[in-house]
Amino acid sequence: MAKSTKVLLIVEGAKREVELVKRLFEEYKLQISREIYVYGTNIYELYERVFEGHEDEMDSIDLLQKLKEKDPQNSVLDQTFSDIILIFDYDPQDNRYKKERIELMLQYFSESTENGKLYINYPMLESYKHFKSFPDEEYLNRKVDIETIKNGKYKEIVGKEAKITKITKFTKEIFNQIIKSNIEKAKYIINHIKDIHDWKDAYYSIKDTDILEKQNNMLIQEKNLYVLNTCVFFICDYNFNLIEK
Repeated sequence: MAKSTKVLLIVEGAKREVELVKRLFEEYKLQISREIYVYGTNIYELYERVFEGHEDEMDSIDLLQKLKEKDPQNSVLDQTFSDIILIFDYDPQDNRYKKERIELMLQYFSESTENGKLYINYPMLESYKHFKSFPDEEYLNRKVDIETIKNGKYKEIVGKEAKITKITKFTKEIFNQIIKSNIEKAKYIINHIKDIHDWKDAYYSIKDTDILEKQNNMLIQEKNLYVLNTCVFFICDYNFNLIEK
């Protein structure tokens, strides 16, 4: 992420994503000009709007113009941004779900200063709350089954199990633990490495497409997937030192 920035954050929902983004900005005291654009529906609709039928001509895709077609009166989309961040849920229960679609988007949205940076939450945004304690030794192996996701019960489970549920209770220190726990878990998902000796090196060795591949395989083979939050990683991409101070 550019250090002198005006950031556009494209988020799936109007409440929970916006609350989390604002809290992260407050706790890390990010001096970044930002706009939040609520897309209002899921990643598969985004794929259909932006990419479907244009997979062979992706270099010519104008994301903001595509969004403008959906929302022509929104003046935010007329502005110029140095960085674009997209935050969406995995949503494997959607009948339009295809691993290849998310993989294409992760490859295309791989750099915030270019096409944008996409962060996928497994199974959804509430994964950032799914800690029974801080630290939580069980988090590394925490999973959720597909039936729970299909039945819309995951939020309810988080509400019952999470040590903290109110966004105002999340501090920088807690976010630091959440970020490091998710770095550790991402490495574990990819290659079962548990012990992290250098957090920065560990983070920058993670490939989003590798996470997707492992999660998709688990979904097929075991009918569940690992709980993992990646949207908190935009703090790492802005300035990794913020989580080590």
